[in-house]
Amino acid sequence: MTTATTERIGHYEITALLGSGGNGRVHAARDTMLGREVAIKSLRPELMNDASFLDRFRAEASSLARLNHPNIATLYALQPEGSNLYMIMELVRGRTLESVLQQRGGPLPVQECLAIVAQVADGLAYAHSMGVIHRDIKPSNLMITDDGRVKIMDFGIARVAGSQRLTRDGSIIGTLAYIAPEQLRGSPGDERSDLYSLAIVVYEMLSGAPPFAADTDYDLIQAHVNTKPQRLIPKVPGLSVKAEGAILQALAKKPEQRFPTVRAFSDALGATSLRAEATGVIQNYTRLISNTSGGASNTIAPHPLPAPGPIGRLRTALDAAWRRFKAMPIELRGLAVGGVAAIAVAGVVVAESFRGPTPVTAPRTDTARGAAERRGPTGNAATGNAATGATASNTARIENMYFDRNTRPSATAATTTTEARVATAPPAMTSAELRTAMSEAMERRDYGRAYELASRLAETGNAEALYTLGFLLEKGEGVGQSFVSAAYKYRQAAEKDLAKAQWRLGNLYYTGKGFGAPDYKEARAWYLKAAQQGIAEAQYNLGVIFENGQGIDPDRNAARYWYDLAAAQGYARARQALEALGGPAK
Repeated sequence: MTTATTERIGHYEITALLGSGGNGRVHAARDTMLGREVAIKSLRPELMNDASFLDRFRAEASSLARLNHPNIATLYALQPEGSNLYMIMELVRGRTLESVLQQRGGPLPVQECLAIVAQVADGLAYAHSMGVIHRDIKPSNLMITDDGRVKIMDFGIARVAGSQRLTRDGSIIGTLAYIAPEQLRGSPGDERSDLYSLAIVVYEMLSGAPPFAADTDYDLIQAHVNTKPQRLIPKVPGLSVKAEGAILQALAKKPEQRFPTVRAFSDALGATSLRAEATGVIQNYTRLISNTSGGASNTIAPHPLPAPGPIGRLRTALDAAWRRFKAMPIELRGLAVGGVAAIAVAGVVVAESFRGPTPVTAPRTDTARGAAERRGPTGNAATGNAATGATASNTARIENMYFDRNTRPSATAATTTTEARVATAPPAMTSAELRTAMSEAMERRDYGRAYELASRLAETGNAEALYTLGFLLEKGEGVGQSFVSAAYKYRQAAEKDLAKAQWRLGNLYYTGKGFGAPDYKEARAWYLKAAQQGIAEAQYNLGVIFENGQGIDPDRNAARYWYDLAAAQGYARARQALEALGGPAK
C-alpha cells in the first residue's frame, strides 16, 4: 500500500503514522471540511483483493457506525480511494492499557483495575446490545485518555450478530493471548467470547501477566483449551474470594459456564458500583505513574479496594497524605507529623460516629459516587455462620469447576474472614414490585433508594427504569452527577420509544452537556420523535430551533407550527412565542 507516503486521502490530510498491525496501518489526519482530527485505518492489500470480503465489510461497517458510546471510539465513515478502502475514525489521545502496564512493570492496584473494567464493561455491554461483537479485546485495544476515560478501540474485525463472518470458514480471528477457546475451534464467537477476553485482561492487570503463557503458538492454544488458570488471591493482596471467583468463572472453557453478559461479570466483580467515580480514579492513577521516574523504588504497590462509607474514604485520604509526606524534604517531615497525626485521630473519631448505613447525598461531580452504589443492593454485609457456610460452599464449587488440581487452595485458605464478608443476594422482587417501589421512592424523593431499584429493574431492559437512571444521573440525585452516563441511559430508553427519554436526550444534545458542544441536528432528531408522540416541551423546543435556525435554515412557519401544537396543550411558553411571531401559521 502507498499509505506511508500518501499526504491526502479525499479531503483528509495525513499528519502522522500512529502505528501498524496485523490488519493494516493507522494514521492521524485532519478533516479539511470539518476542521477536526481523525484517525484513518488502511486495510492490508490482500484483504482488498477479496470482493466478497469488501461487500461484507461495508455492510458490517455501516452497522458499526451506529455505535455511539463514550467508552467506544467512533467509526465516522468508510472512505474509498483508488483501489483502497479507509476507515475514518475518532482520534483518541492517550495511552493504551498495554503501555500503562509496561510502564507500571507489574500489577495494577485493585481499585484502578476495577475502574478500568467498569468502563470497558459499559462500552462492551452497549455494543452487545446493538448486536456487535468486538472479537479482539486486549490491552492494546483499550485506550486510556488523559481525562481518565477508557475507550474501546479497533472494531475492525468485529462481527454483527446474525451476519456472515468476515473471514474464510475455519480461520482464527483475534489475538492468540486473549482469544476464547471456541474461537480457536473456528466458531465466530458471541458476547461470551468478548467476556473471556476481558477476563484475560483483568487477570493480567491484577497479577502482572496473562493466565496462560507458552513458548509456541501450539502450546498457547492448548493452554486456552485445556489448562485451568492458577489462583489469583495468593498473588493479589486485597482481592476478595468473590472477585476471584468471578474472574475464574469468566475464564471457563465452555461459554455456557461463563456469565451470560459482560454486565453480570462486572456486577459480580464489584466493578459496576465504581462507575460513577471511575474516570477520577483512573485520572489520578495515570497522572501519578506519569510522574514517577520508573525505578523499582518508585513503583506503586498494589493496595486493597477501600471499604464503603466513611472508613474507606478516610483510608484513601490517609494513603494520599502518606505519599505526600514521603515526598517532603526530610527537614519538613517533623513539622508535618504532628498535624497529620491530629487529623488522623480526628478523622477516625468522626468516621466511627458515622458507622452504619450512610445517608444518601447528592454529590455534584462526575467522580463522586452515591451512597446507594457504595452499599450495593442490600446495604449490608453478610454475617454469621449461614453466610460463611454459603460462601464456603460456593468456593468449593468454583474450585471444582475452575481451579487446576495442582493449585487448589487448602481448606484453611477457603474459610477466610474475607469470605464471611461477601454480601448477601438482594431480596427477590418481581418486575412489577420493582416498578411500584421505584415510583414510590421517586415520589417521596428518596433518590438513593430509587437509584438502587431502578438499577435492578434496568437489568431487565425496562425503559422507565432506564429513564429514571438517566434522570438521577443528570440531576445528580442519589448518585454522582454525570451527563455522559445520563445520555447513555436516556438513549437506551429513547430507543425503546419512550417519549420523555427522547425529549431529555434532545435537551442534552441541544445544550452539549456530556458531548462537549451542542449538536442541534441530533437534538432536532430526538425532539421530533418526542414531539410526534405529543410531548409539548419537545414541540416547543422544535419551534425554538426552527425560529433561531440552529443547525438548520430559519423557518418561521415551521416554528409557528410547532409552537401552535405545544400551545394547544396549554404550554405557556409556546403561547408567548407564538404571539411574538404574530400568531399561528397561515
